[in-house]
Amino acid sequence: MSDQSKSTEREALDDLIRVTEDEKVAKLRGGEVVDLSGIAEADASALLAGAVAVDLSGVDALEAKPELSQRVELNLDPIGQEQPDHRPPVLLSGKQFALIQEELAANTQTREQLALILHSLRPIRVVGLILVALFALDLIALLFPLNLLNPQWELGVINNLVERIIVPVLGTALFFWGGTYLRGKGDTFLLWFGSWTALWFGVALALLVPLTLLDTLRLQDAFEIELDSVMETQKGNFERIKQGLESATTLDELTGNFRRLTQMQIDLKPGTELETARAEMLTAINKRWEEFAQTQNESQERRALELWSKMLKMLMGLILSMGFYFYLWVATTWARELWVEQRGGLDEEKNRAQPVE
Repeated sequence: MSDQSKSTEREALDDLIRVTEDEKVAKLRGGEVVDLSGIAEADASALLAGAVAVDLSGVDALEAKPELSQRVELNLDPIGQEQPDHRPPVLLSGKQFALIQEELAANTQTREQLALILHSLRPIRVVGLILVALFALDLIALLFPLNLLNPQWELGVINNLVERIIVPVLGTALFFWGGTYLRGKGDTFLLWFGSWTALWFGVALALLVPLTLLDTLRLQDAFEIELDSVMETQKGNFERIKQGLESATTLDELTGNFRRLTQMQIDLKPGTELETARAEMLTAINKRWEEFAQTQNESQERRALELWSKMLKMLMGLILSMGFYFYLWVATTWARELWVEQRGGLDEEKNRAQPVE
């Protein structure tokens, strides 16, 4: 091989991987390196015109762009794996090497950004724990003073619980976010406890579903009893008014009784007879009774509609929250297994530490 050919190949080598006499390594993927110290002028026979022979068999999962797949032979065997046979080197032209360098730089930047995101997990998990703790304090405040077996109080507590349920849901999701990444030894117990607490809370929410239905029916019955009581009371008042009107023997007495008992005014035509005036007053009384009964029935219907609407809202919130916590318990099996593994390791260490008699 001529000196001019060797010089051309040497310039190509320096241009492609920028190997100098003092630094003969090419950095790949942000730290993984390939030692090129064995490539020297004496190995000129291994170089081709316009390309450089580089053995990348020690590089793990190097990714090349699709346009290089037909021209670049990549050895993707992981580091440390025994090679059953000799693998051919990778032939990289200057353009190909530049494209791979650009791809590797982008991958390095992506990994750095991902690392920054993952290192923000700790404050996010702390926020999750704070949300769960605040919800626990709020729940204790809702429960006291206790008034069990009172359907109105129980439904009020359940309604407030459903309105605040998003807080523990978000808190537990934030706490478990990231799995085992960046977890300390103390987090293992919290993960185990949080996983089982999710199951217990899900069971508690499931038990509140039939309680909500039962309390709704009980409260509706209480509303109907209250309405019947009001109607009976007012019906008795109207009966007394009718008796006062029927017992009057003069027109003046009839008019006085009507005003005193009903707090109403009535205009009678001059010369109106007693029975005619009595009939007009009884008609006014019956009309007022019908209006009162209609108003009470409409009010009862509105209360029943509002009650069942709130009941459906509470049931949907309970069912969705219950489903989330059951799913969370299943999805955090790794947390319970991690605790068991750690406890098993501690027991083994204790057994080893005990002196053999």
